[in-house]
Amino acid sequence: MEVLRPSPNAEFLIAHVFEKAGPARGPLFVPLLRQWAKEGREVHGKRFSVGEVEEAIERSSASRKPDAAKDALPLPPAPRGRGRLEARVPTPARSAAQQARAPGSGGASPGTGSAAAGLATTPPADAASTPRKPAPTLRKPPSAGEILQHAASSGNLGQDAQPAAASTDAAEEKVSLCLRGTRMDVRANPPRLSAAVKRAAAAASAVVDVSEDEHCGPPGEPAKKRRRQQDASAPQESSLGSSSHLQVEQAAGGAEDSEMEIIEFGTFGVPRLLRSAAVPQQTLRISAGRAAAAAGIHPYADVGDLFLEFVYQDLPDLLLRDANLAGVEIVSPAAERAKLMAKSGEMEALEAALHSAAAAAWVEGARDAQRAVGRATAAAEQAGRLTTEEAGELRRMLELEIILEFGARHEDAAIDVYSQQVGQPVYGQQRRVSLALPAAGPAEALQRALPPLRAEPLPRQEPAEQKGGEAGGARGASSGGPDAYFRLTGFVDGLVDLPREHPGGVGSGHATETLVVEVKHRIGSIKTPPNLYDIVQLCSYCRVYGLSHGHLVQCLREESATQPFGTPVGKLHITKLDFSEGSPDRKGWDHHVLPALYAVAAAVYAARSDEMTRLRLLVAATPEERTALVGSLCPHLER
Repeated sequence: MEVLRPSPNAEFLIAHVFEKAGPARGPLFVPLLRQWAKEGREVHGKRFSVGEVEEAIERSSASRKPDAAKDALPLPPAPRGRGRLEARVPTPARSAAQQARAPGSGGASPGTGSAAAGLATTPPADAASTPRKPAPTLRKPPSAGEILQHAASSGNLGQDAQPAAASTDAAEEKVSLCLRGTRMDVRANPPRLSAAVKRAAAAASAVVDVSEDEHCGPPGEPAKKRRRQQDASAPQESSLGSSSHLQVEQAAGGAEDSEMEIIEFGTFGVPRLLRSAAVPQQTLRISAGRAAAAAGIHPYADVGDLFLEFVYQDLPDLLLRDANLAGVEIVSPAAERAKLMAKSGEMEALEAALHSAAAAAWVEGARDAQRAVGRATAAAEQAGRLTTEEAGELRRMLELEIILEFGARHEDAAIDVYSQQVGQPVYGQQRRVSLALPAAGPAEALQRALPPLRAEPLPRQEPAEQKGGEAGGARGASSGGPDAYFRLTGFVDGLVDLPREHPGGVGSGHATETLVVEVKHRIGSIKTPPNLYDIVQLCSYCRVYGLSHGHLVQCLREESATQPFGTPVGKLHITKLDFSEGSPDRKGWDHHVLPALYAVAAAVYAARSDEMTRLRLLVAATPEERTALVGSLCPHLER
C-alpha cells in the first residue's frame, strides 16, 4: 500500500514551524498561519495555500490531540522548570560592563533579520516534582559567545530567590531588550516588575519554613516547604485607572509551591508572563524629545521602531511572550554591542576610538573617533568577519554612543557659559517633567491639564508635591488621577529668570519671566533656523510649565585660533523661541502635535489589546513593511 507523503510546502511548515515550536507551542501558530495563507503573506520566505496549511496542521497533530491542534487550543503546559533566554554581555572595557561566563551549548544561530528565531530548550521531566531551595547567589552570566534562546513555556510565572539577589548593580543600571534588527529599546526592569519580584522574594524568605521534623522522604531528600498563601491583590503600576497583577499559576498535580520563572539575560532576568495572563496595563509615556517623531514631523525618525517601542514600553514580559509565539529573536542591546565588537576582530581599534572620544575636549576629537570607528568596521566587513548589515549596525551604534557621551559630558560647561552670557544663574537642571493627560482628548487637555501662561516666575525650589512626579501647576497635577490617559515626560536642561521684553503684557506686575533652557551639542554645524523637532521639544516643556519663551542653546565645540585663549565651549548660539498666546509655534503644538500624541496613544493601546497586530509588527520582514503597518494603524505616521 502506497503511503501518501505530504506536499513539499506542508513538509516545510511541519519541519520549520510545528516541530521547532514543539507540541506545547505549535498549536498557537495555527490561527496566524491560516490568516497569512488567506492574505498571501510569506512565512520564512515562502507562500502557502490554505490547503497546504491545513495539511500541515492535520499531519503535525496526528501524534497529539487533533482537535486541540485544529482549533488552536494550547495543550497542557510542559513540565515545570526554569526557562533560560541567555545573552552575551558587554565588554568589560566600558564603564557599564558586565561579567560573562563560559559558553553554553545548544544555542540558536543568530539571525541578521528581524525574524531570526531562537528555539526552545526543554526542562527536565521531573522538574515539577523536585522541590528546590532558593539559590543564595547569582547565577553565572553567559559568555560573549552565547546568544538568546527562547525557553519552553511552562505556563508558570513562579518565583525563585534569584531575582532578589539580582537586585545589585545590574538591577540599578539600565538594562534593556530589543527586537533583533531594530533600534527599539524596552526597559527590562520597570518598576512594575522590579517591585513585584522584590515583594515575592521578601515574602518567600519570610514564609518558607523548612522543618526536619516534617521530613518524610528517603534520606537526603529535602524537607517539605510550608508556604503561606501570598496576597495576589497587591496593585501594580497601571494605566486607565485599573491595576495589573503578576499571575502565579500552580503546577499540574497540585504542587504546594509556585515559583516565579525567570527568563535570564546574563546578569538580569525578566519574569515570564503566563500565556493565559491578560496583557498588563501600563500607562504610555511619550517624552518631549520624541514628541515630534510621534507627531510624524521628525524627518529622521523610524516610526516602525518608535511605535514598536511604545507598544512594549515597560512590558518586557509581554515582548518575550509575543516573541516566543512569533519566532523572532529578542536581544540585549549591550550584548549585541559586545558580540559585534568581538566578532569584528577590531576590538582594540574600536576600544581605542571610544577611549579617545571619552577624553575629547573638542568636537574634532569626537569626529576623529567616529572616523576611526568607520575605518575599523569597514575593515571587518572587507575581511568577511562582519556582514554588511552587522558592520553598519555596529558603526551606527558606536557613532551614536560617541555623540551622546560627548554632549552629556560637556553640558554643564555649556550651561555655565550660557549663564555668563545672559547674566543670570541657571537653576532646575534635570528637573523632571511628567504631565498626566486626560482620556477625554486634546480639547480637555488644553482646557484642564495644560496650565495657562504664568504671571510670575517659577519657584526656584521645586514644590515637594511635584518632586519626581507631576509638573504643570495645579491643573496639571490634578490630572494625575485615574483618568490619566498617557504622560508627557522629560527632563529640562535648566531654567533661567530674565527681564521681560514687554513688561506691560502678561504678568505686568512682574519684571521677570522664567525661560526653559534646552542645550544641544552639535557635531556638524549650528542649525539656523533650528530643527523643527528641537522646537517641538522645547515647546512641550514650556506648555507643561505655562511659560511663554524658551532658549534653544546650540553648542559647537570647535577649537579656533581666532577665539580668545581659554574659551571653554567654542561657538554658543542662542535662539529665543516664542510660545505665547497666538504664536505660530504654540498653535502648531496645540492643534497638530497634541492631537497626534493622542492618536498615537490610542493606536498603541489598541495594538496592546490585539495579539495579532503585535505579532504582525514583530514579524515584519523589512523596516518598510513595519512602517507601512504602523501607517495603517496610525494614519498620520504613514510615509
